[in-house]
Amino acid sequence: MNHYPYARILALEVRYRRMGFAVLEWKPMRLLDSGTRTYISAAAIPQRLEPLISMFDPCVIVVRRPGHKNLLHLNGVKSNLRVIQTEAARRSIPMESVTVHEVRCAFHESGTTKESIAATIAQTFSELQWKLPPKRKPWTSEGHNMVIFDATATGLAYLARSDVKENPP
Repeated sequence: MNHYPYARILALEVRYRRMGFAVLEWKPMRLLDSGTRTYISAAAIPQRLEPLISMFDPCVIVVRRPGHKNLLHLNGVKSNLRVIQTEAARRSIPMESVTVHEVRCAFHESGTTKESIAATIAQTFSELQWKLPPKRKPWTSEGHNMVIFDATATGLAYLARSDVKENPP
């Protein structure tokens, strides 16, 4: 269906028991879909991914490498990423990873905080503006929709990589 390699990407932000997703198209740059999926265990992840993969037929799945300080969450996210890797390999879809540093470098002009990156993404994709959580106080928890912006930032950071720019789709 896709005429170019990596023309459509499925970007995932994997957390301990939920994940955010964003489906991006390279030419023209547009956001096809975004949202969150929750699951009780890693065994349920393939069931949550199957509709996204079937509907959008991505050329690559992009995830952010985990950087949690909490060992329980780090191990949970790593096991979830292994399940996603297995599902991607089963469907012959390449899986790429992006570091937090790459995401911050991709958005260096707008700032390096999650809130400033999310605000930039909301300006770029107007359909996400209503999902932008309000600026939070340091003692409050992160907004539920922030995982969508993290997934979108992961996808955009992947597209901003130099090797993708040198070999455009």
